[in-house]
Amino acid sequence: MRYVFQWELGNLLVRQTRREPGFDLREAYGVLDSFKIMVAPPVARDDIRALAAIAAARGLSLFDAGYLWLAMQMDGIVASRDGGLMAAAAAAGLPVFDLRD
Repeated sequence: MRYVFQWELGNLLVRQTRREPGFDLREAYGVLDSFKIMVAPPVARDDIRALAAIAAARGLSLFDAGYLWLAMQMDGIVASRDGGLMAAAAAAGLPVFDLRD
């Protein structure tokens, strides 16, 4: 799967249709489209291995290390519910948006 994000996002929305009667899948995709989300190109194998070493050293999941790395590359904001990821982002000097609020 070249761009797994689209699959993961779609799966979350499909699961929501089972959890919430009346959930409008088409409307949800419309809201997501309004966010203008850009999908980053795939990361090279050697870069993933380097991120794995960083993740292991910092106590992050590989996914969280990837999110952190991408935010740093894009000069972006980390939006998450994960306290460990937000702490790592703040320590790296990145702005953080806490989705738990």
